[in-house]
Amino acid sequence: MNPFQYGFVGGTDSHNGTPGNTAEDNFMAGSHGAANATVALRRTANVEGWLTARDTNPGALTGVWATSGTRLQVRVFAGAGFPDDLPRRRDMVAELPTLGPGQAPQLLVWARKDPDGADLERIQVIKGWVDGAGQPHERIVNVVRSTGAPVLAGLWRDPAFDPRQNALYYVRVLEKPTPRWSTLDARRAGLPLLADVPAMVQERAWSSPIWVVP
Repeated sequence: MNPFQYGFVGGTDSHNGTPGNTAEDNFMAGSHGAANATVALRRTANVEGWLTARDTNPGALTGVWATSGTRLQVRVFAGAGFPDDLPRRRDMVAELPTLGPGQAPQLLVWARKDPDGADLERIQVIKGWVDGAGQPHERIVNVVRSTGAPVLAGLWRDPAFDPRQNALYYVRVLEKPTPRWSTLDARRAGLPLLADVPAMVQERAWSSPIWVVP
């Protein structure tokens, strides 16, 4: 058996000595010093002989939760039998105790946008488990969706909970799509978009997992 319960981390892996500089619109110095410090190099060069410069990115951040780079916030409250006014609750657990008969895990999810970033599009709960044959499974649920909001919150109860089965739940928060650094470079320099990289990115945050142990 694997005794470890893993969460998420995110790092910049920048070689510029600028930790925390993760904004797409501030990637004008690249990530590897002189190797991708200009628009032309970021579009055409290789970094350290093996990494295509156009595939680099500003990187990610880790605090209490991990994000893809923007400073949005996410919180998760877990339990069972919660009231409908759960958004006022302030206790949080990382591993659920044994649930009573007929109870299923409930997750209150909450997120707030980066003050300088895009509005939030959705909050998702991802459930993971391993079946009796040893095969891993994953289910993704959209708990809250919006066309764009500064704060999102919702309450979700697992309708397929099996109290005999180990499971984990974590939360993913997605911003509305925003231009990738390569798109911003092209606009500033009056150049065409690169055809082989995405024009947009969707920044996000991940919570630590919450584990259910029979």
